[in-house]
Amino acid sequence: MYQDPEIYMTPPTAEFTNLLGRDTLKLAKTTLSDVSPFDPEDLHQLGRRTRKIDYGDTFKIN
Repeated sequence: MYQDPEIYMTPPTAEFTNLLGRDTLKLAKTTLSDVSPFDPEDLHQLGRRTRKIDYGDTFKIN
């Protein structure tokens, strides 16, 4: 599996993904005894690796 993948999504999808990630972390703290499938650093790395591409735009993957 790739260690540093580039992730492509539209800007609204990126915002929604971040919101869902933060909400999952919050819920894990309050309802799942602080057990989460990822941590805040994982969410931060996802944001750094995300390439926002407008809907309908074409692009090349390296």
